[in-house]
Amino acid sequence: MLSLDTVNNIFLTARIVLPEAVVALINSKLASWFAYRFIYNQAIRTMHFDSEYVGRLRLPPIEPQTQKNLAELVHLRMDCKREEKARAIECEIDEILYSCFNLTEGERDLISKSTF
Repeated sequence: MLSLDTVNNIFLTARIVLPEAVVALINSKLASWFAYRFIYNQAIRTMHFDSEYVGRLRLPPIEPQTQKNLAELVHLRMDCKREEKARAIECEIDEILYSCFNLTEGERDLISKSTF
């Protein structure tokens, strides 16, 4: 293995959330938007997602069945070879997470339009 940049490991200390649910959150548009706006304060320089920043992301209580759905989608996304299908899966994950955070349509639109 060759690592050319910072590598971070996340250890889940509570067994109440599936690791895939955390993977879904960290790779979501919501997390990207939140980190850019509130953790990095819209910085234009390179920012590393170190432990002090990772800990600022919060995952709301998620029903076990919703966690299983997220886990299935994360595995589908990891196995997906077609870009179009991968984007559709990512959008589905984002929508589930938006629901978990009880975001309004306006909030969802704001996040969707302001992420890269």
